[in-house]
Amino acid sequence: MGMSKSQVEVVLGAPPGDYTTGSYNEPPMGGVFYALSTKWIYDDGMILVWFDENDRVNEAAFCEINTYNRPTILDRICKKLGIK
Repeated sequence: MGMSKSQVEVVLGAPPGDYTTGSYNEPPMGGVFYALSTKWIYDDGMILVWFDENDRVNEAAFCEINTYNRPTILDRICKKLGIK
């Protein structure tokens, strides 16, 4: 591992955040280990990354999420263009 946070952001194409297009249920995880992770959340799943004291990747994981009312491709294009 050992990638910097900025390198991870380049690979994933965005800073950490919620990029889902609808509602979802987070995986049944919890505790300090989960809380300390940095998360990128997409319709296809959640990427969790843990950084060490030097801000380098120490561990990473992918978890599927259940999405609801997932919009169609046309809905997503309209949202991106600001058309309702």
